[in-house]
Amino acid sequence: MNLPDRFITGSVKPMVSTPGYSAFWKRFDDPVLDQLILRGLVENTSIQQARHRLDIANIQEILAASGYLPQLRLGASANAISDNSTGPRLRGTSVGANGSFSWLVDIFGGGKAARRGALANSQAAADNIEFVRLAYLTDLIITYIEYRYSDAAIAISKRNLGSFSRTLSLTREMREAGTATNLDVAQAQALVDDARAQIPPLEVDRQQAVNHIAALLGVPNTAVAALLKKKKSGQPKMGKLPESGVPADLLRHRPDIRREERLLAAAAARIGVAQSRLYPSLTLDGTIDISRLIVSGFTGSAVALAFGPSVVAPVLDGGRLRAEVDLATAESRVQYLAWKNAVLKAVEEVENAIVAINRGRAENSALSRKVASYQAALNLARESYTGGTGLILDVLEADRSLGAARLDLADSTRRNAINLIRLYIAIGSGAAFDPAVPAQTPQVDRITTASTAAAFPPRPKPKGDGAEAGAATRKADKAKTR
Repeated sequence: MNLPDRFITGSVKPMVSTPGYSAFWKRFDDPVLDQLILRGLVENTSIQQARHRLDIANIQEILAASGYLPQLRLGASANAISDNSTGPRLRGTSVGANGSFSWLVDIFGGGKAARRGALANSQAAADNIEFVRLAYLTDLIITYIEYRYSDAAIAISKRNLGSFSRTLSLTREMREAGTATNLDVAQAQALVDDARAQIPPLEVDRQQAVNHIAALLGVPNTAVAALLKKKKSGQPKMGKLPESGVPADLLRHRPDIRREERLLAAAAARIGVAQSRLYPSLTLDGTIDISRLIVSGFTGSAVALAFGPSVVAPVLDGGRLRAEVDLATAESRVQYLAWKNAVLKAVEEVENAIVAINRGRAENSALSRKVASYQAALNLARESYTGGTGLILDVLEADRSLGAARLDLADSTRRNAINLIRLYIAIGSGAAFDPAVPAQTPQVDRITTASTAAAFPPRPKPKGDGAEAGAATRKADKAKTR
């Protein structure tokens, strides 16, 4: 597949690190976010489902191989014989035992192709765990950023409300002194009411973010709310950009691309399975009458053993077998396009994130200067108004503009942080991070308040889901190594 040799950053150097094991959220230096993420990586139901799908794929791999291995079955029976002509009377007993043997010989590679496809499906399920983990990290971190933005926006709105209230009080005093009119008071009152009306929607957004975080972690929302209020922190801000590498790096580091590639390998293997059914199949069958062999004393006077090959060849099937080959081929073409689409989408996501970050930095810097300018303008307008040389409209406009600029700056900070997260996710950062592996788990301060102890208890050594997660990770690594 043709890919560009670089992203718009201009770098032509491939990645030297492995972003999948990176705990990139640590760059925000937010212990609350760390605590939430580590908890959810174990408790999130979507990640748990993906782990169980890997277990299912591993079992299916065993089933695919078992059909082409020797099969041995043993059976035994016992009967009591009675004569009812002169009353119930036991005449004797009969005991029998037998065994059967069969082995489907893989002459034309159908079994090998089936095992190859099952292994590819197992590897795809392992990559799917990482893909689901990335989706969880994206959802949780962005929701957390939205929560902190709503919290900051509420604080700014309350700050604006206080400033507008002071302007309203000043205008009323000026009206009493005869230097302001009722119109001036009404306009100042409108600013106060507008600022007060902005707070309830922001509080709704904040509570909905709490509810969503609780759903992702599977804990009560009251515990999440208590944790977030206990550990106050500002808005997460954009820091150092990650190493984006070149587009070809995405083929290795993006789990969704690897998953689609493994599904393509499984689809190609199904073509081999379908083609093998076009040819004759050879089975080695055998039976042994164990009881008869025992009675004959192993002298060979009685035939107790039968063994020989059997061949089954398709002759007329109405084109069904050939249609199965064509169907598997068509499905592999569809899966190839799904893989190609995943690659193109990944490149687009990285490019979009880089563009948004580069432009967002300039916007954020300009908005910071805008806030400082409007603050200076408001101070000058108030001085002029109280000195009798300015107009109340100048004060009201400067006050309103400063409040809007503060909210715009907070929104820009939110969007820049989200864009940074999208870039980390787009290059596959954190996909392989598993808290069930002790070496990967960073040190995080425990939250031990009584209000959150029930929802966030100290975790013992991994058992149950944690142990299963570690076993699944190790099994996936073995599958990839194979």
